[in-house]
Amino acid sequence: LAWIIAMVLNNILTISMCMQVSAPRVGEKHPASVLAEVVVDTRGMRGDVASGWDELRQHDVLFLMAVNPPNEDDMQDALTAAGVKSGKDLPLLQRTGLFAVRGAEIVEVRDEAGELMNDFTGRVRLDERKAPQGFLRTYLLSLDPAQYQLDVNATSAETSPDIYTIFNLLMRRESKENNFKAVLESIRDSLNEQLVIPEWLVDIFLGYGDAGAAHYTQMPGLLRTVDFKVTMPI
Repeated sequence: LAWIIAMVLNNILTISMCMQVSAPRVGEKHPASVLAEVVVDTRGMRGDVASGWDELRQHDVLFLMAVNPPNEDDMQDALTAAGVKSGKDLPLLQRTGLFAVRGAEIVEVRDEAGELMNDFTGRVRLDERKAPQGFLRTYLLSLDPAQYQLDVNATSAETSPDIYTIFNLLMRRESKENNFKAVLESIRDSLNEQLVIPEWLVDIFLGYGDAGAAHYTQMPGLLRTVDFKVTMPI
């Protein structure tokens, strides 16, 4: 969280958002889809950090955050009210100023020239791919429509500000850690389907047991020899 606050204070990311809300489906009370277009300026980042943003692709997950770190006077007042001496003893949200977090899934990524980046849907041919242009990266994000409706209701009831106008931080995970949503969805879909999984694959699929037990040499009833009953004329 110290890293989160540093990003806000140093203004490493420049974020602007444009929302696109679809009408609800028949029988539903929340929008069919909520898309947000987020523009990120990477010109102030180190090369390795900027390349991490350039490597993002469809289905990766980002986090939109609204953070307002307390100033020295507010922090001192909070310490006095809580009867503690160090900011580390304050609750996490009060210490960091983190107000809201919303997850989003990437639909597409475009460079400053508006060209698709890291697209594997077939819209860009392999021989037409080229290095991204400029420093601006536009991410089309899919938000949770049910959560969006709850946020809109809270704003209408004046119990919460419009958080979609105060997001000031966009956070990503490392690429090797950013597949958790896809993995969980695959497991969920597999468990909800009437799939016939071989008994020898069940433990491996669920992530426990000895992976070597699935090797063909370890399977029960293994045939050591096979008689093809083929005769060859001499």
